Amino acid sequence: MATTPESPSNTLVILDGSMPSLVAAWRAAASITPGQHTSPDGASPLILFVPAADAPRLADRAPAIATLCNAQLIIDTPVDAYRIPAGGPARADTTLLLLRATLIAMARSAGRIIWPLQTAGIEGLAAATRAFDRTLLIEQLLLMDSPSGVPTIDTPLLDFSDDAIADLAADLGVPFELAAFCRQSPAPACGSCPSCRRWIAAAQKVGANV
Repeated sequence: MATTPESPSNTLVILDGSMPSLVAAWRAAASITPGQHTSPDGASPLILFVPAADAPRLADRAPAIATLCNAQLIIDTPVDAYRIPAGGPARADTTLLLLRATLIAMARSAGRIIWPLQTAGIEGLAAATRAFDRTLLIEQLLLMDSPSGVPTIDTPLLDFSDDAIADLAADLGVPFELAAFCRQSPAPACGSCPSCRRWIAAAQKVGANV
């Protein structure tokens, strides 16, 4: 297991607009006590990192989410070096996303990265195994060039069901309307795509409006 940098002061959450990512952000914000790991410039110890691929869908929501979580907000921009060439392996997108997030976390003195991956009921054990392999590989790769340590990549919601995510969101007071789970349109949600049907059903079970 990779070691973390000495005296890590920040936590970075990958915010892709999904319900798991909002839950991860709110959980991280709730775990911070006043004055904890506050940097000299007074910046929040919580960093919300919006990947470039999700930036268009979150353009109007990310600032509100960051404000509610009292977090720093970093909206990534497309970088040619991190783009997959046409015809390249689709799954490499995930590996490059984690690499990008890790590099930004290191630049912001973050000792922990929260990747809100959720595989329960989707791909199951195979997806969880691939996720673990990716995180371990990235940590080991960067450790070669940063012997003082690299951030750990945690997947705390990996085996949560949709209903468990919705229950947790309700308990934390997450505004369901800020989620951007629709893959057809940024806002309003189309309500008919598989992602919409899935999360609208989970939200209705806890009496939330989306």
